[in-house]
Amino acid sequence: MKDKIKNSKYFKPLSYVVFFIIIFFFSFYYTLPTDEIRGIIISGIEMNTPFEAKLGAVSIAPIVSVKVQDLELYRGGELYVKLEDVKMRPSLFSLLSKYLRLPFRAKLMSGVVKGNLIYDNKTGQIVGINAKLSGIDVEKFHPIMAGYLGMTDEQLTGILHGDFSLDFSSETSGVFSLKIDNMSISNFRLIGFPIPPFKDLESIFTGKIEDGVTKVDELSFKGNDFDLNMYGSIPPLWNITKGAKIDLMINLNILSDEAKIGIVRSFLSPKGDGTLGGKILGTFGNPKVVRDTRRQ
Repeated sequence: MKDKIKNSKYFKPLSYVVFFIIIFFFSFYYTLPTDEIRGIIISGIEMNTPFEAKLGAVSIAPIVSVKVQDLELYRGGELYVKLEDVKMRPSLFSLLSKYLRLPFRAKLMSGVVKGNLIYDNKTGQIVGINAKLSGIDVEKFHPIMAGYLGMTDEQLTGILHGDFSLDFSSETSGVFSLKIDNMSISNFRLIGFPIPPFKDLESIFTGKIEDGVTKVDELSFKGNDFDLNMYGSIPPLWNITKGAKIDLMINLNILSDEAKIGIVRSFLSPKGDGTLGGKILGTFGNPKVVRDTRRQ
């Protein structure tokens, strides 16, 4: 069998092709300085987001992969989020195309982010990203909530997973679909009123980013006592601060007559289908609930 393969008329040309691909693959990476890789990653982030980026050690590992220790994103001089042990391995077939696909894997808040960075060989810039999230510990977002939304006492727990895709080629745009399982909330206030704690919730957050805003298709919270759905617009997720504007329609279906829903009920209007409706306007730091008097 081995002799038959060696004697095949295709064996020698295929061997040359494989050999030159391997040589190209290794020469591409071993002649590319780590400082240049560092610059590509930092400029890609800082040109398309409001974050400043810092990298730990950058190394090129065997079998043509790049490893980055501790990718930190800062905003206003304060640490926003940190990704640990970012590993990238380029697609062999994309090396010869205009866009280089860089598959990566990183640790984030006890979970994992896996996806692809899209690198434009012509401009030398990162022009897109798509990724899947799994096992993210939502409770570890608390420093971000405290620093940028002023939420110091509020507690939010659960496990986040989902996916997103962003295009940086012109104005940043993209789509996302996220879900939080086993969610619990406590110490939240709405217009000065305390909201009772809830446990065992499921939250879904889907939408798209375009024209400088996040268009929310669904932001829902489902539990044994209620089913809350919202849609509308908020700023891009990385631009959310206390002063960021909110414009969301609310639809609340109360599944229990427990008194803890009464506070919310008083701010919403009955709708023709038995649910309650309204809007949340204002900012993240000062939200306002407005009655929706339309009957649907």
